[in-house]
Amino acid sequence: MTTSPHDPAAADRPVMPSAADCPAELIDGWLVHTAALQAGRGTLLFPGQALLLTHEGGALDGGSFAHGVPQQTQLSTATLVQDRRVRRAMLEQHRIRVPEGATFTIGRGTRAALDFAERRGFPVVLKPMVGDNTVETRTGIAGTEELLEGIRDLRVAPQLRPDYTTASYAFTAIHTPREEDQSRTRKNYRYLVEEHVRGEFLRFLLIGGAVVSAFSSPDGAWGLDGGRELLEEVHPSLVAHAREVAEVFPGLAVIAVDVVLSRGAEVAREDQDVTVVDVSERPWLAMQASRDPEEALLLARRLVESTVARTEDGTLPQPQAEVALDVRWEGVSVMDAFLEHLRAAASRAGLRGRAEAEDVVGGIARGHLEGSAAAVALFNELAVAGHLAGEHLMAVDSRRAEPTGAESFTLGVPAAGDASPAAEGGPST
Repeated sequence: MTTSPHDPAAADRPVMPSAADCPAELIDGWLVHTAALQAGRGTLLFPGQALLLTHEGGALDGGSFAHGVPQQTQLSTATLVQDRRVRRAMLEQHRIRVPEGATFTIGRGTRAALDFAERRGFPVVLKPMVGDNTVETRTGIAGTEELLEGIRDLRVAPQLRPDYTTASYAFTAIHTPREEDQSRTRKNYRYLVEEHVRGEFLRFLLIGGAVVSAFSSPDGAWGLDGGRELLEEVHPSLVAHAREVAEVFPGLAVIAVDVVLSRGAEVAREDQDVTVVDVSERPWLAMQASRDPEEALLLARRLVESTVARTEDGTLPQPQAEVALDVRWEGVSVMDAFLEHLRAAASRAGLRGRAEAEDVVGGIARGHLEGSAAAVALFNELAVAGHLAGEHLMAVDSRRAEPTGAESFTLGVPAAGDASPAAEGGPST
């Protein structure tokens, strides 16, 4: 759902931040956080995008997420999916087509990797064997020198690579350098070389076993331009195949299935080659958000609906784009700089209210914010993830509050007699 520039109501609606405002690896958590706030929930946010949903007064209701992955996902299955060698074997066991490929060690496997690529023919794809799916994947490698360059890049310890990201769950490998004072990865680190499958790239998203999105991307998993939603156009046999893939990995409340189609989304599965090139326990909504943040937010809302305790009629309350919240930020290292970041963010997003230091030594700030739920969620996600001048907050507690009618945002001590929860010490984690 988008707002037309000619819509007379548009001026009264808060502007949804764009996907470009948020690092791609944080988008899932940000959108789920936004959906929860819009549904009237309070939130507790911790490092690793660990998000707990709360009722009035801060009581936990059992809804929780990590990177947008709901609590119903089983850790054992999420861990298994992050091992590409095991995942490929499971899919092959169920007679599901995957690209031809093999894994090699970073220590002595280079010659064998080159021989494999030359024998099966370029182009090929290079991926770490273990870790977040779709991350650090190089596609379309056209020759030996380009493959060698990719392997050399993987010799740098994962946590020191510029594009590296990892989930705060499913810890499956040691990603620190092999020596404390070096940057080289460990000798037993393995990577995967696969054939590069040509055709139409399509990502299916399933929530609770239901296919809710089929997104076509001309440039693959991280091609964030030119994609479009095709769910209404996809042949039913392809939708059924996506469900078959999901059934191979029981215990995933949400699953993204990436396929390449030799003849396109409207052609039946039996009439073309369908290759599963990736599977992830994360929704990776960056693709949909790059096209339309509002549509991606609707998918995030479905994630929240599938996770939290429902209202009597089985749905969440009607989403409210604007919220009023009392907020407490903990773990602030440089208070003046943090408050200035908050003031600037409030100015950009049109947030209203106030914020002040509660305990400079203890690193605690408090405030009251009114305005766009998406803008509030984005600021807090960036602050906890370390994207605000080095700040890495330890916790953010946001609770529903009554609107104060504030018309602007200010920094400083609230006026005497203010009886809001923030003025009385704020929510405590």
